[in-house]
Amino acid sequence: MAQELLDRLKQGDETAAGELLDRYASRLIALAMSRIHGRLQRRIDPEDIVQSALGSFFRRAGDGCYQVADGDDLWPLRSTICKHVVDDFETFPDTCFSPSN
Repeated sequence: MAQELLDRLKQGDETAAGELLDRYASRLIALAMSRIHGRLQRRIDPEDIVQSALGSFFRRAGDGCYQVADGDDLWPLRSTICKHVVDDFETFPDTCFSPSN
């Protein structure tokens, strides 16, 4: 099922993107909330983190960069991307997208 969704994304199927959003958005927001610390909590909303992570995921999925085995879930991949985005925001807060910038 996960590879089918990736294939549909590669073909430009927007309903596949909607299905992935429905499936993972709330979990990704919760993950981002749990990883944002200190000053960054006042500067950035967890939804901004997720939007950035999803944008990255959808661009790369559209380019065919991801492959998953049958029965595998996309959560590990998407959560890893989200964690990296949080790390980027913490490491380079002035160069990352932020509502205050």
